[in-house]
Amino acid sequence: MEGDQLPKSSVNVDDWNWIIENEEKDTMDVDSPDCVTQYLDLKEETLERFCKDAARAFFSEFGLINHQINSFNQFITSGLQEIFDSLGEVVVEPGYDPSKGGGGDWQHATITYGKVRLGKPTFWTERSGQETEELKLLPKHARLQNMTYSSKLKVEVRVQVYILEKSDKAKTGKDSHICKRVLSDDKKEITIGSMPVMVKSKLCWLDTLDKSDCLYDSGGYFIVKGAEKVFIAQEQRCLTRLWITDKPVWTASHISEMKKKRVYVKLVDASKVDGLNSGKLISIYFLYATMPMMSSLRKTRQQVAYAGKAGDARYPNPSYWGKLCFLSTPDGENCGLVKNLSVTALVSSSINEPVLDKLVSCGMEKLDQISVSSLSKTYKIFLNGDWIGVCSDSRLFVLNFRQMRRAQEINSQVEIKLDQHQKEVRIFSDAGRLLRPLLIVENLKKVKSLKGGISSYQSLVNEGIIELIGVEEEEDCRAAWGIRYLLQEGSKQAAIPYTHCELDPSFLLGLSCGIIPFANHNLARRVLFQAQKHSHQAVGFSTTNPDIRVDTLMHQMYYPQRPLFRTVVADCLGRRDYSLGLKDGMSRPELFNGQNAIVAVNVHLGYNQEDSLVMNRASLERGMFRTEHFRSYKAEVENKEITKRIKLKDKVEFGKMQSKKGRVDSLEDDGFPWIGACLQTGDIVIGKVAESGEDHSTKLKHTEKGMVQKVVLSANDEGKNFAVVTLRQVRSPCLGDKFSSMHGQKGVVGFLESQENFPFTREGIVPDIVINPHAFPTRQTPGQLLEASLGKGIALGGKITYATPFTTPSVDVIAEQLHRLNFQRWGAERVLNGRTGELMQTMIFTGPTFYQRLIHMSEDKVKFRNTGPVHPLTRQPVADRKRFGGVKFGEMERDCLLAHGAAANLHERLFTLSDFSQMHVCRTCSRFANVIQRVVSNGKIRGPYCGFCKSGENVVRINVPYGAKLLFQELFSMGICLKFETEVC
Repeated sequence: MEGDQLPKSSVNVDDWNWIIENEEKDTMDVDSPDCVTQYLDLKEETLERFCKDAARAFFSEFGLINHQINSFNQFITSGLQEIFDSLGEVVVEPGYDPSKGGGGDWQHATITYGKVRLGKPTFWTERSGQETEELKLLPKHARLQNMTYSSKLKVEVRVQVYILEKSDKAKTGKDSHICKRVLSDDKKEITIGSMPVMVKSKLCWLDTLDKSDCLYDSGGYFIVKGAEKVFIAQEQRCLTRLWITDKPVWTASHISEMKKKRVYVKLVDASKVDGLNSGKLISIYFLYATMPMMSSLRKTRQQVAYAGKAGDARYPNPSYWGKLCFLSTPDGENCGLVKNLSVTALVSSSINEPVLDKLVSCGMEKLDQISVSSLSKTYKIFLNGDWIGVCSDSRLFVLNFRQMRRAQEINSQVEIKLDQHQKEVRIFSDAGRLLRPLLIVENLKKVKSLKGGISSYQSLVNEGIIELIGVEEEEDCRAAWGIRYLLQEGSKQAAIPYTHCELDPSFLLGLSCGIIPFANHNLARRVLFQAQKHSHQAVGFSTTNPDIRVDTLMHQMYYPQRPLFRTVVADCLGRRDYSLGLKDGMSRPELFNGQNAIVAVNVHLGYNQEDSLVMNRASLERGMFRTEHFRSYKAEVENKEITKRIKLKDKVEFGKMQSKKGRVDSLEDDGFPWIGACLQTGDIVIGKVAESGEDHSTKLKHTEKGMVQKVVLSANDEGKNFAVVTLRQVRSPCLGDKFSSMHGQKGVVGFLESQENFPFTREGIVPDIVINPHAFPTRQTPGQLLEASLGKGIALGGKITYATPFTTPSVDVIAEQLHRLNFQRWGAERVLNGRTGELMQTMIFTGPTFYQRLIHMSEDKVKFRNTGPVHPLTRQPVADRKRFGGVKFGEMERDCLLAHGAAANLHERLFTLSDFSQMHVCRTCSRFANVIQRVVSNGKIRGPYCGFCKSGENVVRINVPYGAKLLFQELFSMGICLKFETEVC
């Protein structure tokens, strides 16, 4: 179909897709696609530069979390008021009290809610004496004081109290009836509670203030009791559709926004209408559903059961194209159910503008203006699922509608769909639809008229160069993957009548996937690893406000770097409104966390087999991948006002006392350590003392240590004082630490080699990391090899720097760049053996690669013990590492020792060092003998005694695991007695 030649006509490019679908019914033609190149008359470089500027303008206006903030703003503006309005009049009936004997009239009441008002977050502070002062509550105050960043919810309430009286016919002359006599009618504004406020929303102080806690804080989250919480968008079916299925039975379901009910309807044969004895059952369900850090804020979750099979729910739907990333999904049971929005995906908001009159001007006829006989010759027009009219010329109606939308007479978020099969025109203006921006091909000629660059995204919409396309409307569009596909003359691509064009193909991916270099060359599973795991676990840049944050755990790299390559997504997310630092120094949020390392693909002494890495010890000593580890310890006590009702001996305050729990040498009299104090395992980090002398202090657990970074003491509005002590620990990479490239090539450090033993090139370049060549064929990540080759060319001054997915330079282009710089085409180099100084016969592939240090460090996972705490029931070592527990030795480990013949070692592991115990067995009856105190002729003795044989003779003591002894005792309590066969050794 794409290669068919169409006759010529003057129809707009916007209707090419409609003509292709209806060429058998319509004889109208379109312009030859070969004229598109001449029609544009623009260079490819100019258009690609324009696309990047347009993307920057789009992100500058909408950002990445616009859907979260817009949804909350709409809720507090109109949604909250609608909820109270829907309550209507609440009638309070009097309760029956027999003790009153019916005397007096029963009082009734009605409650009506009026205007709802929300103020900005504030809190009260007490000055000297009884003076109080209302202050602004900023997000940083809520974090430090463990408070909820919320505002007071005030509602205008009208309470009317009345009694019901029965009229007297003798006095009124009319039949008796019940009348209402109002006793009181009060109307006032009351505070009914508080509601959390989203950061950077209309109610937030940061929305009006010029300053912000963190330069890269985009908001979109809540602060509840000092912790940051986010909403996860719920994916659901369209609310304005009737969904009909025939498996297992015919079922029609519709999701209502306001109510929940179920209606049953039977379909019966015409001959049995009266009886209703047969037919198929249709269940119509009316359900209630609502739409409630950076990657989490763009996450969506599907409303299906997570456990077990979910059927087709996990499979990507064609409607996801361009709206939901088809790679960013977790592995495991949530695979395919939790997804992420694409970079340019938007969620539509509710549109309150009336569009009915505008639809009439486009050519729609209202239902009350047409006859029933003419319905079959017209197209039905639906607005958000409601049938509002018809049109005779659907093509002209859709064309006029789009022209009005591009002229800003209709909101840009309204979408239209022409369904030729159902003879319907569907228009959507409701909230919750996914949209994305696309270039309009026929209006690209207007790019020339943009003098002085792009002022804003809205200016492009006003010019008709770009528009938002929804899921339904995209079926009527032909979108080119990029500008290059519009300008390919004499090819099959040039013969396709495109109506729209992508800003960049990488915008089809999510944020985490769009910044992976050469992602389209790698196995999808490895891209998923990087997008969903490694990018979240990488240590790199921290926030710009660490001094006013008390996160429980935080990592920060000493010398973070940017990668040598560039991607369109990372470039377009730049923000040019910062003037701090050097040029482009603070222009964009840092999306990359890691450092550029010289990586050689080689087998080095066998220490890098499987996923292991061999790292240069000298590079690590110079500060490579050195990080800081911050851990905060928190404690709370009741303040003095609250503790007046508590017994004096139960009152707990911060303080210092000699503790049996641990050492208090680093504590001051107030119970807190001084700044710079070095704490070790077992030290008291926060001292808490009761008046009775009981110790409630917080002690450092096993393997925890560090230097005191800061001490914070604060109070909240619930009458509690909080103390936070943050410890700092400097960590250089060591054996067992986990690293990963941006291609899902994860591995742990297997050996730290001295620099003089590494192979080196003729320029003296020594690799920082050596990775095994067997890591590439099995994991199918040639993108890392391309990144290293491209990075080598960039480091030597090459002009080709972009590694954007789907538009990456070819292997030949990268090889040619290396060849021009006097290097081998495929990235390999001659190296000298560091141990012998001889030239190695094999060439080694070497190049700079961006590597990430992950938060999984051996110091946090090391687990060792000789003796320690045991479980009180089984008397076996506990499992928790922080409780000084042991390492589990399971069935598979037991089988390995059996296979090696290490019986003595196995006996030691599972018995001697685990739960060694002893018990007594009677050799006469082979049953368990208790140790009791009994009376004999000489007096009383204590020893083993068999209760079955009534004798203490012939009893032996055996060594058994305490777990076996416990099992015997539990079975004995249920009436099951075991026998033990013993032999004297």
